[in-house]
Amino acid sequence: MYRLGVFKTFLCFTLTITVSWALPTEVDGENCKLLDHLDYGFKGAHLISVQCGDNDIGVQLFEAENFAQTTVFGKDGNQLLQVTYDQTGDEHNMSINIEGKEFDVKDDDSKEEEAAKFKALLDNPALRYFPEAVRLIHDELKLLGWKSSSVMILYRLGVLAEHYKTVVLNKRWPWDKVDKDTYDYHGSNPSKQCKKNGWYDEDMDHLIETECRGICGPTCRSCWQSICGDCCMHKNCQIHDDLCTEYWKPDCLSGRGVLWDSPMSKLKGC
Repeated sequence: MYRLGVFKTFLCFTLTITVSWALPTEVDGENCKLLDHLDYGFKGAHLISVQCGDNDIGVQLFEAENFAQTTVFGKDGNQLLQVTYDQTGDEHNMSINIEGKEFDVKDDDSKEEEAAKFKALLDNPALRYFPEAVRLIHDELKLLGWKSSSVMILYRLGVLAEHYKTVVLNKRWPWDKVDKDTYDYHGSNPSKQCKKNGWYDEDMDHLIETECRGICGPTCRSCWQSICGDCCMHKNCQIHDDLCTEYWKPDCLSGRGVLWDSPMSKLKGC
């Protein structure tokens, strides 16, 4: 169990995720369950436990005005990944620390090294079921990514890990499964409306043929509604999908690729 720190200037989430190596390879989280959700009585402070087996992953989310930090720990409490995002005036900054090696997302010279480190991290057995755990938090707790930078960071990392596991490692084709919620937002007569400047495709067949590019999630298989509030296409989700036409490009398989909006020089939103 990881302790919830008490900070006067930060809003804090601490999540403990227990993971087993005997789960099936399909990323659906059906073999994980939410054990505890403790509300500490002030806005933004939660302690959450998820069980998938007998191994642990810890996630801490800290948030304050103009600051957000997401940290992932391994079973023994060793820090595996930390993303720090802050804003000073009009300047936005982000650093990604992968197993002790820190990268500035604005430094193009370190892009390929970061992508290689990130891939090695995703291959680490300690994070083998990271996408299932994050998806369970998304589905059960419904924390809203567009309202919290630290949650947005966590969800986008979960989407990246799920994409890597299903499409790259397990060779699941983008069109072999379509998230049923996607049908509510697309087609000639959708039953639900897009939010957060999202848009829809009037032709469901065309959407599937184009691998659901722009929907926040890895291909058509999985829509993460709590990132932008729906299963429509969104600008920053489409930008990352376009980067991933070749899965091994540094801008696809890296933290900065899924998190950082380079043209706007800030954290990707909707």
